[in-house]
Amino acid sequence: MVNDDEYKKSESYVEGYKETNVNEDKYMNKSIQELDLSKWRSCNASYKHLPADYPVATPSQRSKIDAEVLNDYLVSVPCGSENFKHKRRNKYEISLSKCEDGRFELDMLIELVSSTEKEAEDLLNKLANDIINAGFPNLIEYHFKVSNLRGIEHGYDAHELEMMDLLREDPVLVLPVILTRLKQKRKE
Repeated sequence: MVNDDEYKKSESYVEGYKETNVNEDKYMNKSIQELDLSKWRSCNASYKHLPADYPVATPSQRSKIDAEVLNDYLVSVPCGSENFKHKRRNKYEISLSKCEDGRFELDMLIELVSSTEKEAEDLLNKLANDIINAGFPNLIEYHFKVSNLRGIEHGYDAHELEMMDLLREDPVLVLPVILTRLKQKRKE
């Protein structure tokens, strides 16, 4: 097998790149996946050398070190199980996939509610111990992450905006109610 450096120095490699404009039409409107790679020279199981007449875009602002380490003449090709083609599935596989998707969504929802519940308890404890002042502007946005705010909104579906407004107005009064609702949601 020819070493990559030897191939770069070979006449076919150098001459091919000098005349890229001649063969550009052959490759211009096709992606690498659409080309017949079986005729290209293999480097190993995962890579093939680009043909010498393949047009290579000239990179701008490439340093000398970049030119030494970056690849302009090899292409990665799928081998074995990497070739992800559309596979026909039977009704049991489809049902299993839907079930797995549902379980994943449920797990994500439980994690969201648990995380929001933890943050709400933390804020309530800080407010109760006077570590944070309830009159602090943007207290809710400061303490909760966006995902936690979504968790609170999820708990109150149709009344989410009202609940968020009440939470911003009086967090000491509203947080215990939200905590109760989050615990209820987690158990559901």
